Amino acid sequence: MVIVLKRHAEALHDLTAEEFTELGQIQSRLTHVLFEELHCENEYSICFGEAANFAHIHFHIFVKPHEFPEELKGGKSFALLKVTAEEAVPAEEIIAFCALLKNRFSAIS
Repeated sequence: MVIVLKRHAEALHDLTAEEFTELGQIQSRLTHVLFEELHCENEYSICFGEAANFAHIHFHIFVKPHEFPEELKGGKSFALLKVTAEEAVPAEEIIAFCALLKNRFSAIS
């Protein structure tokens, strides 16, 4: 999952205290829902803001399943974004999971 700010900010120090509070609440709710749905071993939050033509901060929230391959741990996990169409999760499954998350996330609000 990717959390994108409501306004443009290029660095964490650009955020207000209120925005940090809201961000923490969103991350807390999201990681709990992901854990409950996926029964993962761990969840990670990573913040970036310097990709080419993409100069604003955003947060990647992803889960580490049990028995995750050693060669994909840490920052190496982004290699999973570069899979072939045959290796990728089918679009229908992604859409269904996003709908489930949306419903679960809304129910917590």
